[in-house]
Amino acid sequence: MGILEGNSLLRNTIDSSLDMIQVFQCVRGTDGKIEDFKWILNNKASEAVYGDVIGKSLLKLNPGVLEAGIFDIFREVVRTGLAQTNLHHYVHEQFDGWYHQSVVRQGDGVTTCTKDVTKMVLAQKKIIDLEKDRHREVLHLTLLKVQEERSRLSEVLHNEIGQLLYAASLQLSSLDPEMERKDFVGNRLKLEKLLALMVKEVRELSHDLSHLPLEELGLKGAIEKFLSRFPDRQRFKFRYLGRKSRGNSLQENLTYKIVQELLLNVAKHSCCSHCTLLMRVSQAGIFVQLRDNGRGFDPTSTVPKGIGLSWVRNNVENLGGEILVESHKGKSTVVKLRIPYPST
Repeated sequence: MGILEGNSLLRNTIDSSLDMIQVFQCVRGTDGKIEDFKWILNNKASEAVYGDVIGKSLLKLNPGVLEAGIFDIFREVVRTGLAQTNLHHYVHEQFDGWYHQSVVRQGDGVTTCTKDVTKMVLAQKKIIDLEKDRHREVLHLTLLKVQEERSRLSEVLHNEIGQLLYAASLQLSSLDPEMERKDFVGNRLKLEKLLALMVKEVRELSHDLSHLPLEELGLKGAIEKFLSRFPDRQRFKFRYLGRKSRGNSLQENLTYKIVQELLLNVAKHSCCSHCTLLMRVSQAGIFVQLRDNGRGFDPTSTVPKGIGLSWVRNNVENLGGEILVESHKGKSTVVKLRIPYPST
């Protein structure tokens, strides 16, 4: 192959690249220091942006390379002979975007390969912004959920435990050592029953504030215990299939909380006469289906407004799971969700 054919092949090769390929030669002062660079080669992609710039000064046409630090990178590569690859946000001259550029020494100068990655960087930034918005939403819903839980606990303390304490106080004040023994024993027994109820309520409240039911009873037993506390529990049917739960894992803790939330929503809002809860646990994860014959709702209007299902949906998705809500106003509701175990 002759020299001309070789040059033609090289030129065709660099012109076929969609990236900008450029070669610059050092412009040195009388003291030998690099004062500028001049173009000595551009491929087609580069010519489409810069035009005919062969032999022209880099600093005159693109003074922004000084502020962007590109000029210093060129000089450093010439001095050390070590190639560099950098991502630049260049907002000077005819440019406004992000560029990935590799620089290698070429004789007394440099060869650069520059790729416009603006679309990719902006897309990544959009994904990051969406993720930040999602995290803010999750935090907001979590804080609302904490406040709701605090209100519920306050209600339990005031309406249940508080009333028991008041009744016990009245019963205690009615005890008189001089009263007839039969009446004294009767009043004392009433007081003991009130105190026993109080101990039961405090124990259940303590269990609600921790994961003790899950640790002691497992997922199946904890949900059964939770359902047993419903005053109208006869309308709730629970079926558990598959293997035993793995233990007190993040997935099972949140599944327990999610199922609690779903059951409370049914009890408060569905006005159903029958509700079935199916849970299937496998090596891959946990599947839950909740079906009621209540009055239903419009998921498109209710989910964004309430924190219940929104909180459930966000927690399922944060665990890498999936959730499907099927409901129509005036008809039954079905909630299906799957939460995977992490791969081991």
